[in-house]
Amino acid sequence: MLRIVQAKGLAAKKERKKTHNPREGWEDGTPPPHRDFKEASRTRCEFTVALSLWTVRRAVFILKAGALWESMTVQWQRFAKGTLVAPVHSPFSAGGGASAACASIAGQARYLVAEGFNAVFVCGTNGESFSCSLAERKAMLEMWMSTEEVRAKKLRVLAHVSCLAPPETVELARHAAALGVDAVSYMVPCFFKPVGDAAVAKMLADFALAVPTTPVLFYHFPDMTGVACSMERVLVAAREAAPNVVGAKFTHNDLADMQASIRAGFDVLIGSGDELLLPSLVLGTAGGFSVPGMMGGNRAILGSLHGESAVRERHDPP
Repeated sequence: MLRIVQAKGLAAKKERKKTHNPREGWEDGTPPPHRDFKEASRTRCEFTVALSLWTVRRAVFILKAGALWESMTVQWQRFAKGTLVAPVHSPFSAGGGASAACASIAGQARYLVAEGFNAVFVCGTNGESFSCSLAERKAMLEMWMSTEEVRAKKLRVLAHVSCLAPPETVELARHAAALGVDAVSYMVPCFFKPVGDAAVAKMLADFALAVPTTPVLFYHFPDMTGVACSMERVLVAAREAAPNVVGAKFTHNDLADMQASIRAGFDVLIGSGDELLLPSLVLGTAGGFSVPGMMGGNRAILGSLHGESAVRERHDPP
């Protein structure tokens, strides 16, 4: 009886071991169902090779795309930490015109470099841009670009070019780009206003595409324009269409929005530099604007940007 049980067990075990072997068939000698084994193997090998090649090509494409984006990002990061911008006044003659008074700009440039500034913001809010004609704004920018300090790279030039009429904005932007400014700054219209982040982003991107080789700063000044928006969302959306949107002049008090923009990879210069320079530097801004600094109040500001020892060395008598 034991032998019968063992024999049945061995038979069942042998039956379970009947596995399909494409090369030799079944263990009991039954021929394999796929007789053309070499062709089937070749097909599988070809598929494996094709899949491997596709995977490699996909990886190479992703690496190239990442390298391209990184190079674009590096190319457009234009403002190092420690950028101190003078929001310069526009010079007017006794008769009210700006063009005739442009000769005084050379003296301004010398004074600002001596006071520690390394950039100027031409025809901004402080420069009464909307009170000047196109010809006056062009003449002032040309004069700034011709100064010895700008030519020697001691001062960088940020040109505010916004007008109520979009074609005039583009005209000023292209004029500034042709002069070789370091960046142009764009503020949305403050009369017929865009509504919502998407509309603001589209206007910013359309503007930036008109000067595709010049860095563009979004001039975020809600108290002046009356346009409330998320600067971070606007910048991100605009950059997708126009990679030369590199950052913003931030004249607002929403520091969370400012920091979100910095984390998204944008260069932010604080517009309210006199009150918010120190906290904004802690949050990662590249620098800021200072009105009192143009009147000799740069000691504390330079101490924040460059260290108190540098300030003491420059200001204290030997």
